[in-house]
Amino acid sequence: MATWYLADVVRRVAVEGEARAAARVDTHLVRADSADEAYAKAIEIGGDGEDEFVGLASLNEIYEPLEDGAEIAFTERRGLSEEQIRRLVRRREELAVFRTLTATATATATATATATTTATVIGIDHAQIMIAPAEEAAVRAFYVELLGLVEIAKPERLLVRGGFWLQAGEQQLHVGIDRSGAAREKTRAHVAYEVIGLDGFRARLEAAGVAILDGEPLAGLRRFELRDPAGNRVELLERV
Repeated sequence: MATWYLADVVRRVAVEGEARAAARVDTHLVRADSADEAYAKAIEIGGDGEDEFVGLASLNEIYEPLEDGAEIAFTERRGLSEEQIRRLVRRREELAVFRTLTATATATATATATATTTATVIGIDHAQIMIAPAEEAAVRAFYVELLGLVEIAKPERLLVRGGFWLQAGEQQLHVGIDRSGAAREKTRAHVAYEVIGLDGFRARLEAAGVAILDGEPLAGLRRFELRDPAGNRVELLERV
């Protein structure tokens, strides 16, 4: 009897004006009589797109019938504290589907707003750091290869400015080009990233020759800071 599978297909996406390509992972629903057939069909699906097919990131069988409430996939994370487990849960307005709806509703409301409209910040969409033009390659390698952030496509009309955008969890980090020659090594302005596996990051960064400075102890947090290749201050923290 045929069953359903979920296939995560990895495609390489060329970004105009960028030295490195971006990767996109698309999830496809596949119906097949066996895992072998599902694999073959997923490979065929991957090759049908316009973007370059790289391979499969995952292939999972759906064990329950496709109906309202059926479990179609799961992710298991081990070794978490109770606080880390609670932080896996997002509020309604933080879920992607509602963030999209909220953005649409906000745009509509703005057009018809009156002086009595109550404005509310619902979260941080992105942070931006600045680098010199010659630092782009080193900074990209730092954030993508050492910190593991994923590069995403910039809007085409912004490509002329240089720099690049990265995905950090549900938020984005925008890396812009600054030609003023401003010294960033002395500022305390920074972006703090919440992580799982802080000790693993420390080992990886120290092995790459990055200087680590332990932050002042705070209740419920382990943390340290460092500077990226452009001198921007970076904080990594883990809740305990």
